Amino acid sequence: MIFRLGHGEEEERKSQPTRVETLYMLGRQVLAVSCGAEHTIAMCQDGLFSWGGSSHGQLGHGDRLNRTRPVQIGTLADKNVVSVVCGQYHCLALDGDQRVWSWGWGVHGQLGLQSTDDRLFPVHVSVLDYKEISFIAAGYGHSAVLTSKGEVLVFGNGMYGQLGLGNSEKQSCPVVVPGLQKRTVYLIGCGNFHTVAVCTDQSVYYWGKNLQRLNPPPSSQQGNNRRGRPNHSFHNTLANSFTPQLMSGTEFDDTVTQITCGGFHTMFLTAAGSVYACGKNQSGQLGLGPTTELLCPKKLPNFDRRKIMGIAAGDEFSLALDETQTPWVWGKTEHGQLGIDDRRQSLGTPVPNETLRLMHESSRGVESPDVTEPSLFALDMGWQLCDFAAFGSDHVPYGQEALCAALKCLHGFYRHTPIVHQLYLTQDWTALTTIYHDAQQWSQALECALLGCTSDNASASTAGEVIKTYMDLFVSANKNHHSYSFVMCGTQMMTCLFSYWKTRGFSFTLLEGILGEHLSTLAYILSLFVGHNPALASGVSIEFHMKVVKEVQCQIGSGLPKPSDIIMSSHSKDRKVVVEMSDRDERLWSEIRRNLFGSLHKGTSVHISEQTLASLEAQVKETPNHELHPPEAIVAFSCGHSFLESQFQTKIVPEFVERAHSFFPVPIHQTLKHLQSHYKQSQFYLCACPYCVFQYLRKEQLDTGTPPSNPIHPWNP
Repeated sequence: MIFRLGHGEEEERKSQPTRVETLYMLGRQVLAVSCGAEHTIAMCQDGLFSWGGSSHGQLGHGDRLNRTRPVQIGTLADKNVVSVVCGQYHCLALDGDQRVWSWGWGVHGQLGLQSTDDRLFPVHVSVLDYKEISFIAAGYGHSAVLTSKGEVLVFGNGMYGQLGLGNSEKQSCPVVVPGLQKRTVYLIGCGNFHTVAVCTDQSVYYWGKNLQRLNPPPSSQQGNNRRGRPNHSFHNTLANSFTPQLMSGTEFDDTVTQITCGGFHTMFLTAAGSVYACGKNQSGQLGLGPTTELLCPKKLPNFDRRKIMGIAAGDEFSLALDETQTPWVWGKTEHGQLGIDDRRQSLGTPVPNETLRLMHESSRGVESPDVTEPSLFALDMGWQLCDFAAFGSDHVPYGQEALCAALKCLHGFYRHTPIVHQLYLTQDWTALTTIYHDAQQWSQALECALLGCTSDNASASTAGEVIKTYMDLFVSANKNHHSYSFVMCGTQMMTCLFSYWKTRGFSFTLLEGILGEHLSTLAYILSLFVGHNPALASGVSIEFHMKVVKEVQCQIGSGLPKPSDIIMSSHSKDRKVVVEMSDRDERLWSEIRRNLFGSLHKGTSVHISEQTLASLEAQVKETPNHELHPPEAIVAFSCGHSFLESQFQTKIVPEFVERAHSFFPVPIHQTLKHLQSHYKQSQFYLCACPYCVFQYLRKEQLDTGTPPSNPIHPWNP
């Protein structure tokens, strides 16, 4: 079994979308996903995770063992990967420094490493370093990359002309496609055996295996026509293209913003939200009904009244996401790849996948969003931007002011995650404040602004102006002051500003005046915060305490909608908080119950795969004089990690504690002490294995914003 769905050992066919629990439970925010023939790779905020088959090392873990659940690729954990694509059995990744990495199947030279060997770990394609790569694509056995100057380089299998070099030979070193050197390409895509490029003038070029009908005509028409002469028209139609050919009839309604290739079909998305398709259509993957194969792109009429934000293609099926976050699917469905229950083998026109839409709405209601990622990356097609060099000092033409101006001007057109990560590393609090401010993430914006005040050693009045600004914005931007999200965000802001104020030793009189301007709105939040954080609020005056209590009592007595009932007493240490259950809470508890009890029907045992047993047996045999020792016990976890008990206690647990002590910038002494004791004394472990616990704690530490003294590298088996 291949386990490409990432649901563990029980890898039965699933016709309905099912969440990959490992990534969800680890709290990983998935930014992109790419699939090969037998494997899947997810790009998360903190690196790449892979699972499925690894017969050629395509999972990137240094071996050829299958993985039933997502496992992080350690080699690229600290490389700030911004894009990843999967071929049939190989992968390409692009990092933030425009370096390309490749691994997996290499027999055709598709890794670009001037070799035809498989690579079990990601390897840096150093020959491309000077090219400033901006885009990557992968086919069945070939690869293509695009430079920032619009050049296309290819490598791998050229049997059908998919390299566009005028021959059918393999190429293990990246080579520029000569037929496009006078064109400026800004989008590329690779199908199984074909390649497509879109130029800035909206012309489209394709090369490789013919995208039209592959079924031969009747035998009487194959060799000769009615006059007995060779049927050149038939042979020309089926001829493969070994050099880039201009695609005729491309009449797009707007600029092409995305291109995606399936096995033998290609789709285009325009800035107007329209979808065009061409190529083979044996399973209805073009979405145009029972039509014949098309060489020229044709617009899908089903989306005339909808704006599509993104498209994707599999071997013989296609997907699209509209502006309401509704997924649309069409094409081959016999293996459940469309995520719908349908007994037909294929669908010729797009249909909505309601299950995925409802799952998206549910998850959006449970989890508080981070800085939102743009749903569509617009292309720089002649924008009239201001001169950012004019901002700030003449001596520093592209300094702090220019960066903040660019972030504000281009808000919504860049991916926030890698930029935020880099700004945290450099402690650029002003730029971070700009990003969070524009995204209306008020608690994060206030935190970064106050960190900037700390680094500038700002006065109490200056810090007070910052707090007043964000309190005003926070209150005015939220219409429902009793919503769950408002209370949670407000509580985070109180924790931030009170911590700052107490650390700096400022007088609380000024802070009380600022908060008093919005006391009617903030009273409930303040009552919760003061009640649960008496140490931070110890400097608040009795008079202000009484004002808060009085305001809360008035709100409760007025019959206004309230998120909870609260009883506070300034003379009693007992505080009672009764929170009403909202729809959001119901969904949250539903998720918790599902995670706790969803797998009980599978039994209480932990399954160990044959490959894992073989690996453990090999470790036993490597132990000196193992024949003289009693049989080794095995420590097995439901995440899929298993260990010999002796190695678990003498090597894994001590290394876990040592790594946490050495690398984490925020100490967790009590947590480590408890975990170490639990691992040593328990026969049944109620927590995850040390590898998974470390990965989760690593993410939490990085999210604190406290820069580590040493890089916190992932820890994988």
